[in-house]
Amino acid sequence: AEAIAMGTQGGLDLDLMLDTIQDSSAALAVLGLKIPTIMGEPSPVAFDVASMKKDLLSMLDTGEKFGVPMPATNGVLETYSATIDGGFADADAVEVIRYVTEKMTQPK
Repeated sequence: AEAIAMGTQGGLDLDLMLDTIQDSSAALAVLGLKIPTIMGEPSPVAFDVASMKKDLLSMLDTGEKFGVPMPATNGVLETYSATIDGGFADADAVEVIRYVTEKMTQPK
């Protein structure tokens, strides 16, 4: 929703945005490729946590430029920042799933 709002405010065509998102690596189909990594099997890093944080910061900057509040993206940024603080900056971005389930949900 935030990406669509930001793109619309930036003058992008809605149909083109939806086609691009549907055909992107962010589409749900990529999940099948990442299941082994999520399950902890060693695999090459395709896109690291630090790069994801950089992209999230860029999205937030663009959203601010167009006056689009992005509360969900802010929340995701907090999670990726915590994952980096937990020592996973160079890990594959899907490691955030294991970090959240294993580290952030531990009793205090």
